[in-house]
Amino acid sequence: MRWLFACLLVSVLLCLQIVSAQTPISSCTDISSSGYYYLTQNITGFLSGQYYCIGIFASDVVLDGNGYSLTGSGTGYGIYVLRTSNVTIENLTVSQYYYGVGVFLSSNSTLANITMSNNEVGALISESNTIANVVVSSDKPKEGIYLVSSANNIIKDSVLQNSGLIVSDSYNNTVTNTTVNGKPLVYLENVQDYEVNESSNAGQVILVNCANITVRNLDLSNTTVGVELWGSERIRVENVVANNNVGGIWLESSSNSTITNVTANSNRYDGVVLRFSDSNTIASSTFTNNGEAGLNGEAGLALESSSNNLIYNNYFNNTNNVAIYGGQPNTWNVTRTEGKNIVGGNYLGGNYWGSPDGYGFSDTCGDSNGDLICDQPYVIDDYNIDYLPLVRIVATPTPTPTPTPTPTPTPSPIKTEIPTIAMIAIAALVLVAVVAVARSARKKTVKQMLEDMNDFEFFRRVR
Repeated sequence: MRWLFACLLVSVLLCLQIVSAQTPISSCTDISSSGYYYLTQNITGFLSGQYYCIGIFASDVVLDGNGYSLTGSGTGYGIYVLRTSNVTIENLTVSQYYYGVGVFLSSNSTLANITMSNNEVGALISESNTIANVVVSSDKPKEGIYLVSSANNIIKDSVLQNSGLIVSDSYNNTVTNTTVNGKPLVYLENVQDYEVNESSNAGQVILVNCANITVRNLDLSNTTVGVELWGSERIRVENVVANNNVGGIWLESSSNSTITNVTANSNRYDGVVLRFSDSNTIASSTFTNNGEAGLNGEAGLALESSSNNLIYNNYFNNTNNVAIYGGQPNTWNVTRTEGKNIVGGNYLGGNYWGSPDGYGFSDTCGDSNGDLICDQPYVIDDYNIDYLPLVRIVATPTPTPTPTPTPTPTPSPIKTEIPTIAMIAIAALVLVAVVAVARSARKKTVKQMLEDMNDFEFFRRVR
């Protein structure tokens, strides 16, 4: 009996412990102890004196949103997790913070059944964690899920709308059944000799530690970044549209790759970024209206600590066309060669350097010999010079033909044709008359003779 009573007592104590560990949350707070926590209402703003609403600083925690929401005002974190393990965050909407959820130096955590909307970054994740059944959306392209300095993450069964995935120093990750703007997110890691083309219908392409991959014939717009290469080589990106993204195309620690016939326009930050990436080629591509007016250094093309890249026959028309950090030398033109260039000229050389206001270098440079190559080089910095910048071709307007007035006909004098026989008869009569006058009336004056002649209709008509 005592044994049975002891067992019953232990069971009651355990139940009491479980009940006591279920903690309701009705306002922004810190979680510093293991347990089960659940929201009882929608919450807004930050915890007083902090840059987050809910901070989790203990392991073995479940935060159940219970269908409620956290709403911020554009800054800070909705949920901030630091130095923990085995944390689960679920059944929650987090919106309008700068970071919806941030998980740092934490492992084996799970984000499940969460909607993150209109945050600048939906989820910022480090270490190894799982993201499942998550929706990240925004009214304009923003950074969806950002994996930084992490490994062995799992992203599955998620929807990214006007957002996407970006990785930084993150490896051995798995992405399955996840879409970007309704199209598959193609994530390849440690893959070689492969092609991603229009048959994939990709909405975003991420390549990590890949080699000899071709990405072609895709529209990768309205996402975080259209194509990302991390630690990859011999990648070909061809005939790709990467417009209206946070960034168009991003290469980091990648080499010997080519970007050709690409359009990267109206991206929030840069059209193309090369970071720590050498010996790549960018050619025959168009970069316009990238960067928010170039106010923070955004540009059509940004290079950081990248060298020996060949960049030629591209069309740049941005407030800030190029941003270079680290001062490494690159090549900006090929030898002047016959061939149709990006602006329709007859020679390949360097790049077209335009400006939205119409007064870019290529818009105003001199061209004394008419070969549509600027007379002077375009100097970006001491290590980066385009020696053969292209001249903009100004179409010669087709002249409008001046109408030739139809002349008004000048009336011709009325001419009466006299039959030849009649003329002879008249002449004969005149001759007879003259002879008769001469014979019979030599006493007539000249005036009288003229009056006689006036009696003939012939003379009246021709007078």
